[in-house]
Amino acid sequence: MTRSRSSAGSARRLARAIRLHLAAPAVLLASVASIADGQSVAGGGQDAIVVPRGVIRAELSGDWRNWRERFSSSADGTPLSTRVRLGAEQSGDPYGPDQLPSLRPIQTTVRDLARSPLLDVSLGAVTTRVDALSARSILSLEMGVGARLALLASVPYVQTTASVATDVDGTGANANLGFNPVFIEGSTAGAQNAVVVSSAIQARDQLQALIASCGSTPGGTGCAPIVADPAAAQALLAEASAVASGLLTIYGTDVERGSAFIPRAGSAPATQIGARLTALASALGGVGITALPSDASLVGATPITEPQLLAVGAAAGGIIERYGVGDIEVGAKFLVLDTFGSLPRATRPGATALRLAVAGVFRYGRNSADSLGNPFDIGVGGGQNDIEGRAHADVAFGNRTWVSVTGRYGVQLADQQRLAADGSSEALVNRDLGDYIELEIVPRYALGRWFAIAGVYRFRHKSVDEYTGTFPASTGGSPVDASVLGTGTETREQRAGGGLLFSTMDAYAQGRARLPFEVNYVYTRTVTGAGRLVFNAAEHRIGARMYVRLFGGRN
Repeated sequence: MTRSRSSAGSARRLARAIRLHLAAPAVLLASVASIADGQSVAGGGQDAIVVPRGVIRAELSGDWRNWRERFSSSADGTPLSTRVRLGAEQSGDPYGPDQLPSLRPIQTTVRDLARSPLLDVSLGAVTTRVDALSARSILSLEMGVGARLALLASVPYVQTTASVATDVDGTGANANLGFNPVFIEGSTAGAQNAVVVSSAIQARDQLQALIASCGSTPGGTGCAPIVADPAAAQALLAEASAVASGLLTIYGTDVERGSAFIPRAGSAPATQIGARLTALASALGGVGITALPSDASLVGATPITEPQLLAVGAAAGGIIERYGVGDIEVGAKFLVLDTFGSLPRATRPGATALRLAVAGVFRYGRNSADSLGNPFDIGVGGGQNDIEGRAHADVAFGNRTWVSVTGRYGVQLADQQRLAADGSSEALVNRDLGDYIELEIVPRYALGRWFAIAGVYRFRHKSVDEYTGTFPASTGGSPVDASVLGTGTETREQRAGGGLLFSTMDAYAQGRARLPFEVNYVYTRTVTGAGRLVFNAAEHRIGARMYVRLFGGRN
């Protein structure tokens, strides 16, 4: 589900989202601290533990990730480590067709009307700033079904929020477009422009009818100038048609509204169009066509304002929220080798030990990604199905130090999506998101009987996304090959951080704690990144994990 709100109270909503997703694990942390007496060397990341038959390892975790910047890609798609703020592509001074593709057909028509082929149109200066947040509550289950085999499942509930603020200055020297008053209810300027446009259309139609009449009846009323110079009459008709068509497209009438933006009063294109309109009225008067008055003039637009820009979808603003169940995972995990020993003592080996496991996961992308046409709508899931293979290795160096290494390779399955590219209309195209590889290293060191510290390092690389198909042309455009959507989608990212771990596992093994429990807090952030789909993000995560035997003895 998606909804947009105004920016008022955004800080309170962001804080509430964080509290909701971190509250449950935090409550569990407080409760277990009151009953626990143990030592922690587990938690903080994935490991190679495979719970024995009849045991469930259940984890409830919450994480909160926020970002204001992303990394970039070159024009040919090569990932770059340069960071840009969110909203930079929707900002500019001047703010023209490069930032707002819907201005391209307007620019083309205004250039033709003003007879200025190099004219660049602009709404002024627009600055867009975005604060993004993703908060998740995740329930993960691992159930042992054999001596070496366990089943896996994970269900996240996700809330994403983008707080978008747009500042508009339509008064600058580069600003030559403003909001079309024909869209303002009761606007006298819009009504006057509509009259002028209608008059130009009427004059064109009268001239066309006169030329046709004089062709069959050369001696008819008003035919003398037409018959005297037929070529000039045809040239005048072509001029009248071009002006009438252009004015209808840009300024519009009461019946057929024009473009959202028209030349600003006093701007170069407004002056040039006005001069051309006056010359046309004079030339039409010379052949007896007076539907377009000689004093006809268009009212230029006033500087654009933020509400006007938002009203026509030319910018985004406010709070954009999306929430729902994210991508669901199911899979299995198999223990290949284990010299740690059985749980719960396996979390505290007395000498060097090694544990190896492999896993396979199917990720069901039940929720679509961000919505079409809104670059600030953050999806709660990937929107496509994945198959992921994992390899886990735990290496212990005595009873205080333990390192977990996890490698993942994911195949993102091809699907079809209704999408659009800049300058095109929507279409159903084939999508095959790039496969990815990940490496995670989590070293842990026990501080005493109850706590341990952990470091976290993660590396991820995703290959280029592939799109096939063709987007139909939008107004004034050409068909667009869907492959352009894949440009710049290769990504690389390194994250690092650390955390604090707490466990009752050792105490439970000694009969000194009622529950086998682990709690962890981990903070990570992006260290390096490359590619326009990588965000420079910080992440907080708190998790609580419990071991429960459904049947059999305590051990």
